[in-house]
Amino acid sequence: MTNKQSSEQSTAKSESQKSIANLTLSELEQIIEDIAKRTLQEEIIITKQSDEKLLDDTFGAWEDDKTEQEIIQEIYDSRAE
Repeated sequence: MTNKQSSEQSTAKSESQKSIANLTLSELEQIIEDIAKRTLQEEIIITKQSDEKLLDDTFGAWEDDKTEQEIIQEIYDSRAE
């Protein structure tokens, strides 16, 4: 890396990492809004994954050795009783 590249990276870092005291109210509000949106999006993803796992853990896949016709006949028989 050349000195010029290093200097450019340092300048970019310092501009993107302003001291909080040097930010305007509008900039602070935008930062807070961005953080809130990101946090809510992550929470929605986590909640959705948790709900799907809970549903799968609770009910799981239906396993039965009966044929389709046997299952259908069983349903009809249970309704006729």
